[in-house]
Amino acid sequence: MALNYAYAILYNEASDALILAGLDPYAGFLHTDRSGKQSLTYDYSDTYKPLIDRALLTPIDEKPFQQQHQALTYQARREIATRVLRALQTPIRDTGGQRRELREHIQAYAWQLAKTLRTRQQYHAFTIGTY
Repeated sequence: MALNYAYAILYNEASDALILAGLDPYAGFLHTDRSGKQSLTYDYSDTYKPLIDRALLTPIDEKPFQQQHQALTYQARREIATRVLRALQTPIRDTGGQRRELREHIQAYAWQLAKTLRTRQQYHAFTIGTY
């Protein structure tokens, strides 16, 4: 449940970046193109999921995100959102040497994806360099 909640925040960020770059978040490459599914958003955001996963890791002695009635509590959702937003603001260097916040990488690589689709060049997805 925690991952699904965190990914929803990531999907929103990725979808906004794709739209700003002039791409249709519903047109997919890897995920099946289905009506009402943001296939390109899901495809595009897969690159960033490991960094979101890392943000949710908790020490072994820390309590996991609490649930009540088979749903995350308000405090758990708040903690997840805080961690994801902090991850989106974390400066990260990509393998090209660019150091910027994860949110900025998401936006920049969306523009790169749009450019490569328009010019039919090869797309090089975001890969992490060093922190």
